[in-house]
Amino acid sequence: MNKQIWLLLWAGCPLFGFESEELVAIKKRAPSPPPPPPKIEPVNISPSLEAKGAYFFFSDSGMRNVYPHGGFEFQISGTYPVWKQLAIYGAISYLTIGGHSLEGNQRTTLWQVPIDFGLRPTLAIHKKVQYYFTLGPRVFFLRQHNSSSYVDRHVDRNGLGFFANTGFNFFPYPHFLIDLFGQYSYEHVHFRSSRPNVYGESRQVGGFSFGLGLGYAY
Repeated sequence: MNKQIWLLLWAGCPLFGFESEELVAIKKRAPSPPPPPPKIEPVNISPSLEAKGAYFFFSDSGMRNVYPHGGFEFQISGTYPVWKQLAIYGAISYLTIGGHSLEGNQRTTLWQVPIDFGLRPTLAIHKKVQYYFTLGPRVFFLRQHNSSSYVDRHVDRNGLGFFANTGFNFFPYPHFLIDLFGQYSYEHVHFRSSRPNVYGESRQVGGFSFGLGLGYAY
């Protein structure tokens, strides 16, 4: 009888705010519930405007033989968000690159003005760091000046190609943007000559660019 009364009192202690030492010890040994998973905040994409500088070199080995040292590319680009983490992208570039002919070592200079349009998804890696990837078509205008007497002195071409770029946007201060990027472009051109006994050939006049951009995110 005394044992039953003691068990009844032991079970009823929590109802009156009293707990036995055994019950307290059991609660202390019980594992605590796991913390809730971190909350993933959606990336905040704002319209942006950038000025970029990059080092460019041709992906075509024949073009690299004539222009072995690459050239400088200057670019103005902008983005505008259209849906969640997706933005439209547009850019215009100016590229100049110098080299020498394979025969006679005579100087040649090439200029390009590419215009890019594309779509850019963006992922947030950190509160102040974003990763992006862009893909789209490219319209390009090309002019080549040759000092050699064996080929046309001026060559003008234009065409349609495509580009892809990727990089990281850093936001050290509000609205201030630093862009580290790499880009690949494909531009196919057929060079024809009006000179007798000089045959034309097709070349890939796009290539790789690596550079830095500074911009403003609105």
